[in-house]
Amino acid sequence: MPDPLTGPLDTDRLLALDRQHVWHPYGPMPGRQEPLVVELSLIQPTARAS
Repeated sequence: MPDPLTGPLDTDRLLALDRQHVWHPYGPMPGRQEPLVVELSLIQPTARAS
């Protein structure tokens, strides 16, 4: 498998890396369905008080 830090990261490659390397603590192992891929988030992070 190519190095995940090089080249474009398309949805299929991201899902393959997720299945191989990410543990989702509240999901069954192995997963029963594909994870939801978020392509865009409109929520802006809030600034922390210093």
